[in-house]
Amino acid sequence: REVVEPELPRMAETGLAVRDVVILASLLELETAAAEERPRIAAVFLNRLEKRMLLQTDPTIIYAMKQEGRWKGNIRKKDLEMESPFNTYRQPGLPPGPIGSPGREAILAVLDPAQTRELYFVSRTDGTHPFTETLTEHPRAVTRLPRRRRSRCWVFGPTRPPRTGRRAGPVRTRRRRFWSGAWPSPSARSRPTA
Repeated sequence: REVVEPELPRMAETGLAVRDVVILASLLELETAAAEERPRIAAVFLNRLEKRMLLQTDPTIIYAMKQEGRWKGNIRKKDLEMESPFNTYRQPGLPPGPIGSPGREAILAVLDPAQTRELYFVSRTDGTHPFTETLTEHPRAVTRLPRRRRSRCWVFGPTRPPRTGRRAGPVRTRRRRFWSGAWPSPSARSRPTA
């Protein structure tokens, strides 16, 4: 209340209900450890909501998995498909409630987001994020991550041109290594030939 009540006039200007601000702030609180990135992540979430895009944020998957007792420390592809009102990879809009207790800075970041058109970000190992505006830039940001982290990232959207005879459109792929198969990987090159 100490944080929210003085900000009620600003909330009225943004058009967000108090409940929506608290839900978004709880997502921000769990999405990043870097306080300076909160306004940018808030802007990404608000931009995605404005465009009616799915939020696709991992903390909501983790929250849903913990509720069901399935959290083992990793998010797998099948977890993104789980049935839960908190699964922002499947459910449009905000989750039905906050997934944590937001701090003052997260609430203020939702009320004063960065002025940007960015729609995508991916987490680095240090808790910071590279941000991108388009889906074509996003896979490039993922491939710039350290190899260990990149192997766990899901890339949504086309990562290469479709082959002849294949339907064009969004392709969901997992990129394990930087090597696309167009040339032998380092491990394949080091194997002796018979």
